[in-house]
Amino acid sequence: MAPKPKLLRPGVAFRHPVHGSCAILGEWTFDVDVDLDVERPRKLLKVYFALEGVSEESKADSNQWDDTEGIMHEESTKVRYYIMRPTPELSRKYDATAELRQENMKKHAVFLELGSWTTSAFAKELKLLNKEAYKKAKGKVADLLVDLEERPDVASVLMRSLVCHFALLCDDMRNKLKPTRPRSMVPGESRAWAKTLTISLDDNQADYFEVALAMSGFVENPETGEWLPSSVESVERMFGSHTHATGVNILRRMWCFTPLDINTWREESGEVASEGALNNPHEATESAIYKQAPREIESGAFDGGDPTAEPPVPPAMLPAWLLRSTIEDRWIEKKDPRMKAHAEVLLESVKVVVMGKKVAGPGMTRPFMGAVVHVEFEWQGWARKNSPGDEPAPLFESHVARALERA
Repeated sequence: MAPKPKLLRPGVAFRHPVHGSCAILGEWTFDVDVDLDVERPRKLLKVYFALEGVSEESKADSNQWDDTEGIMHEESTKVRYYIMRPTPELSRKYDATAELRQENMKKHAVFLELGSWTTSAFAKELKLLNKEAYKKAKGKVADLLVDLEERPDVASVLMRSLVCHFALLCDDMRNKLKPTRPRSMVPGESRAWAKTLTISLDDNQADYFEVALAMSGFVENPETGEWLPSSVESVERMFGSHTHATGVNILRRMWCFTPLDINTWREESGEVASEGALNNPHEATESAIYKQAPREIESGAFDGGDPTAEPPVPPAMLPAWLLRSTIEDRWIEKKDPRMKAHAEVLLESVKVVVMGKKVAGPGMTRPFMGAVVHVEFEWQGWARKNSPGDEPAPLFESHVARALERA
C-alpha cells in the first residue's frame, strides 16, 4: 500500500477564512523562548503559505519569505484545520472572524456617522421628537469633529479605549439576562430590574461617551446624570449587536435544551432532524455553522452580493460570528423547539447614568476628574417548563403586555 501523502506539503491549496485562496510553500520548525529552567526549548511547527498574486520567483526564494508581501505563516494546527474543515467563500463586507472584528473595531459604530450625522434621517427624526436634544447633540458632534482635526492621534486612542470600556458594560448587561427568575428576587415580585457594573472613565473618555449617547438619541437630565432614550431606535443604535467588539447581541440572549433532551423529545414526537442539525449555535463549531446555516436561515446566511458590478458579484456567506446571532434571532422568532428559554431587554426602560467623579488621593497635585457609568433596565424572559414541545411562558407578569409586542 502506498504511503498516505503528507497533508501540509508544498503546493496544497486551501481557503483561509481571512485571506481567501492560498497555497502552502512549506512547513518549518521554530524554537520557542521558554524559561531558563527548561533544558530544551519547545518546538513549534509553522506553515508558510502564499496568497493569490504572489510571483513564482518570490515563492521559490525561501530566504525572502518573511519580507515578501503576500507570504504569511501560521501554526500548522490552524492550517491543518483550514484544510480538513474548508471555509466557504465569505462576505467581504464583514470581518471574517470575531477575533479580527475585535482587532479592527477602533471606535463605537455611531462614530462612523460623525461626518454626516447632522443631515442623516435619524437626526431629522430626533429634531422632530426633541429639538433641544438635537441642538445639544449637534453641538457635541461639532466639538468632536474639531477634536478629530486638531488631535487625531489622541482622539483615535480615546475612541479605541472607549470600545473596550463599553464592551465591559455591555457584557455585564447581557449577563444580567437569565433563563429563570433570579433567586435574589423577592417572592411574588412581578418586575425584573437590573443594574450593570460601574465603569470608570477619565474626563476625555466621558466626553466622548456622552457624544455617542447624544448621537444615538439619548437625552440628558443634568440634575440626575440620567440619559433616557428618545425612542426605541436610540437604544438599538447605542447597544445593538453592531456596536459590540465581538458582534454578540447585547439586548437578547437564548438558552437551549441539551442534545439528550432534544433527541428524547424527537423520538417521542416522531420529528425527524436533518443530518448534523445544530443543538446550540453558540456552542457549535464554525464548520458546523457554515454547513447548517443555509438550512437554518436560508437566504439570511448570505449577503446580497452586488449584481450591478461588472462582472456581477454573487452572494457570499456571512462569517460565523454573525451567523450565530442571526440563527439565534430566527430560533427565537419562530419558537424553535431547541430553544429552552430566551430573555431580552425592554428597550424603552433603558437608562444610562453618567455621574461626575473627583478623586484626590495622597500625593496627588490635582484631583482626578472623570465619570462613573452604569446602565439600568428592565427585562423579560420566556421559558419552556419541561419539554421542547411546551409553549414558552413569560417569567414576569408586569412585563407581559409590553414584551409580547416585541416577541
